[in-house]
Amino acid sequence: MPSGDRGAYSAIEAESADVNTGGLIEGGHVGGLGNGDWLAFNNVDFGNTTPMQVHTLAAGGSSGSGLVRFRLDSPTGPLLGDFAIADTGGWNSYRSIPATTPGTATGVHTLYITFESGYPGDYVNIDRFAFQKQGTPIPDLSNSAAAVQQSVVASGGANSSTETRGTNCRTFAVKVHKKTHTSTQCTVGSWTKSAVKHAKAAAVRAARQ
Repeated sequence: MPSGDRGAYSAIEAESADVNTGGLIEGGHVGGLGNGDWLAFNNVDFGNTTPMQVHTLAAGGSSGSGLVRFRLDSPTGPLLGDFAIADTGGWNSYRSIPATTPGTATGVHTLYITFESGYPGDYVNIDRFAFQKQGTPIPDLSNSAAAVQQSVVASGGANSSTETRGTNCRTFAVKVHKKTHTSTQCTVGSWTKSAVKHAKAAAVRAARQ
């Protein structure tokens, strides 16, 4: 795989999209996605084998539903595969959802994820996704392991950060000016979007002091 290409059969983070039309980057996922929105990922390399399925870690928390569709080379390009999503139990209740890929893809493409629905509001959050070849294991996209290392773009002027997820505490390793600083942030309740946002901001402030 040439340098700079994304491997289609490894997990691709939604927030790493090269173009984001309509979505909101909220920590380690893209939220606020509804009808007419789309994400574009440049240089996705499918190699010589077309995928059998695509697996997406997604959540829905509205009263609506809609389609999540994977297309090649434009928002209206050839359809590779899609799935429908409704309420999964809340915006933080992520599920790994499989979808067959009746379309074909080999080589390097710009991959588009489009969102189509008759519902007027937002209906899905996307965390990450990965394609699967015939005869290979299902990609493990879950956040439920003891700890998950996730690269994210940090706000507040930090160059990059790594978030290690636990049950009630998360440790953020924030890299600023080639030096890495760690900060552990804890919450009494569940990790809501707002709690994650404030914890990341606190970690960045600590790193810049």
